[in-house]
Amino acid sequence: MNKNPKIPEIQQSAFIQAREQLGFSIADLAAKACLSARQIEQIENGHTSSYYGAQNKFTAAKKVAAILKISDQDAFEGVEADQLESAVQSVQSEPTSSTQLAKKEKQAHRIEKEITNKVESVKSSKRLILSLSICAGLVFAGINFYKNAFSEKTEEVQLASQDQAEPVANPTPEVNVPQAAESASEACPSADAAVSIYKSESPLKPGDMVFVQSKTAQVVCVVDATGKTQSKALEQGARASFYGKPPFKVLTSCFNQIELYFQGVKVRPDNVGGKTVLLEAVELVQAQPGNSTDSQFR
Repeated sequence: MNKNPKIPEIQQSAFIQAREQLGFSIADLAAKACLSARQIEQIENGHTSSYYGAQNKFTAAKKVAAILKISDQDAFEGVEADQLESAVQSVQSEPTSSTQLAKKEKQAHRIEKEITNKVESVKSSKRLILSLSICAGLVFAGINFYKNAFSEKTEEVQLASQDQAEPVANPTPEVNVPQAAESASEACPSADAAVSIYKSESPLKPGDMVFVQSKTAQVVCVVDATGKTQSKALEQGARASFYGKPPFKVLTSCFNQIELYFQGVKVRPDNVGGKTVLLEAVELVQAQPGNSTDSQFR
């Protein structure tokens, strides 16, 4: 097995100079890179507390360098060009094998197809209900019209026999056609091309629920293994629980804008700038007495 290459050192001054020349504030650059302002600051000052590790920070710096149009040679130092390419490929590689990744992507596509089929089925059902409602309205209107016309015809015959016949206008019945109710639904965020897969190493709870706390106003969608889609529009600081059958596919505006918990453990995806993650449940282990986590209140 080849040994992972050294992570290149970030040229902090190059990032600061490029950002200032383009007229971007730290907040502007954070929004463009789908990162937090604190993470942008630590790229420029060398700190790492806002990242899960050096590889994670390197991935974020590579993304920011592309936005600021900084070449790899200006953005990083300590390795040659061919070594830099090798480091990039190593950081971006997935922990799963290509065969496993292909299976997961195939499963994700199958889930999306099932969701599409269910949506089309619901639309067909609505169209059928609307057609039946219109037919029922027309039938009732026809019955009422026949009753009114027959009653008025009898009156005309009676008046004519008494030589007091007066022209009677046949009223045109009003046909009240029920209208199908429109159901408003929130549009789900678009999925990433490559779905990140997450499994908890030490699960504390069953894998039948996903808990989300939003840092900004956004729509969060969760699709379970049966194809059921749950979509919720969350305000800043709002919390929501999504129940179903694992695995769960979670769609967000950005991982940095939510707190995500699964099986009682906070989810920390590798791709901090991503929007889609597939949560796979693992066998529940017995929690030791006295242990406490930041998810016990969930």
